[in-house]
Amino acid sequence: MIDMQQNLWSNFIGGDKTAFETIYREEVNFLISYGLSVVKDAEAVEDAVQELFVDLWKNRQNLSKEVKIRSYLLVSLKRRLIKNKNLTDSLDESMIKASSLDVQEEIIQKESATSNEKLLQAAIEALSPQQREAIQLRFFQEKSYDEMMGIMGISYQSCRNVVSVAIKQLSWVKEKLTL
Repeated sequence: MIDMQQNLWSNFIGGDKTAFETIYREEVNFLISYGLSVVKDAEAVEDAVQELFVDLWKNRQNLSKEVKIRSYLLVSLKRRLIKNKNLTDSLDESMIKASSLDVQEEIIQKESATSNEKLLQAAIEALSPQQREAIQLRFFQEKSYDEMMGIMGISYQSCRNVVSVAIKQLSWVKEKLTL
């Protein structure tokens, strides 16, 4: 995921309009929602978000090559909103602190989820091909043991045994997952 984001950012910096549009589409609603938690004026927030993206496009060659896109955009938007003198009356300092904590918490949760995903994927890849197939069928495709029996070409009890052994082998992952 991080590599995809980094490639997207690099392509945008290189002038790829499709990459820029993708970043915009993926982040605009989140930015507006965040902006509204900081400033009470919806029109001002929408204007600030639009100006942010216009400035990003204009100054893309001067931007850092390695950033976490959402974090970068959030910080940029927050600075833009606070800098705007017309909005200082509608800013509430406690709202700014609370929204910053919410954003930080969301970033931490996403990074934790990404880490958990990678850990689980590595654990599944360590299983035998038959065990991976059984886990895939049973838990990702939600097949019954009867259906698995026909697909895998093994007996009902063998299906249950393969799944059971695979689950036991994956149990160490549970201890390492960050919740």
